[in-house]
Amino acid sequence: MERKRTAEVATLLSVQERVLTRWAKAGLVRPRVGKPLMWSPKNIAEVQQITALRAAGCSLQKVREVAKYLASLGFNPFSSGKVLVILSRQGKVEDMVKVVSEEEAFSLLKQRGQATMLMLDTPARGGRGGGKEEAAAAKKQD
Repeated sequence: MERKRTAEVATLLSVQERVLTRWAKAGLVRPRVGKPLMWSPKNIAEVQQITALRAAGCSLQKVREVAKYLASLGFNPFSSGKVLVILSRQGKVEDMVKVVSEEEAFSLLKQRGQATMLMLDTPARGGRGGGKEEAAAAKKQD
């Protein structure tokens, strides 16, 4: 497992070095501490997730809140699985959903807790057949 320096990670992911350092100091990501910080492949995956969430419009405050909540459930917040961002028609972040597997997902902002993911096969648009789309729907479990 080869670790990378902050400058290498910044170049690799097109993220400023100071942003990576700030995220590390805030505990959002936990690279090996020292001079310099050393980033494992797991840390790099976490930065990729956080960067994608920020690009989708999630505030750093929401990202921190989600990380804290996932850690309280025993998850390593951003190194595995996917996080879906649900936007309103106006582009505002409505919810974030942690997808653990095809069967499990967790609402992270609106209705915190476990939900079931239903993978639906639907006919291609126009009813012409020949292709299938996958649609995901989350249903809150009681």
